[in-house]
Parts: sequence; structure tokens; C-alpha cells
Amino acid sequence: AENAAVCVLKYRNREEHTKKLYAEQFWWEKVYPEFKTRVEKWCGTNALLMPHFSTIPEIRRPSFKEPLRRLLLSKFDALNLVHTDVRWRNIGSYKSDEHGEIPLVYDLDSVREKTEGDCLWVERSIERLYPTDVVSI
Repeated sequence: AENAAVCVLKYRNREEHTKKLYAEQFWWEKVYPEFKTRVEKWCGTNALLMPHFSTIPEIRRPSFKEPLRRLLLSKFDALNLVHTDVRWRNIGSYKSDEHGEIPLVYDLDSVREKTEGDCLWVERSIERLYPTDVVSI
């Protein structure tokens, strides 16, 4: 199907954790308003319904360094937010007719308001994704 879409259901183990699903949905709406998410019951348990994104193969990751930096600055830092778990397991991509392949950092359970000590969080996140090799002499 030409307009087929794939989604992810994120469950919480206990009913009292439903508020975490709504909190993550809130961040999705704030950071990525272009994507639709919602919390609903599936198999009798609340789940966050959100889009699925392709993982970025390791061999292609070097080309995403600057796009990821721009993403963190424009989608999080510009909104005075910090994503505290920027790791490859939480990064995917999608294709846009206008802009080609676009990276996206998900697992928005790890988002919080930026504080005074967070001024270098974007650079630290990029360094964690792209550690420099130290050569000893």
C-alpha cells in the first residue's frame, strides 16, 4: 500500500504508570507536532501509540553527525528541553520528499526542562555518539 504506515505500541507494566505514557505523549506533541500520537487501551492495557522509525545502520551513522546536532538544537534545545538519553538505540530516521532522510531522537520518556547546568548537553550528546579515537604516542 502506498500510504501504509507502521506504528509502535509502548506499554507500561502497571496501570499506575499510565501517567508516564501521557507524559511521553506530551513531549511528542511539543517536540514533534508533525507526528500524531495517542494513549489508548490495547488488550486491556494502556499503551502509547506512536510512529515507528527505521534504525540507522552503523555504517551510515557518520553521515548523520551534523543532522543530529541540528535536530538536538532545533527540536530540543530551542524549546529549552534536554533529552537525557541520546543513544543510538533511541535514534531512527524517516524519509521526507522535501529533505531526504531525516534523523529523529525518540524515547521521549527521557526529556526534561533545561537547567542552568545543561548548557553543553548537545555537544556532550554528540560526543557520546561519536567518540573520538585517542592515539597515544
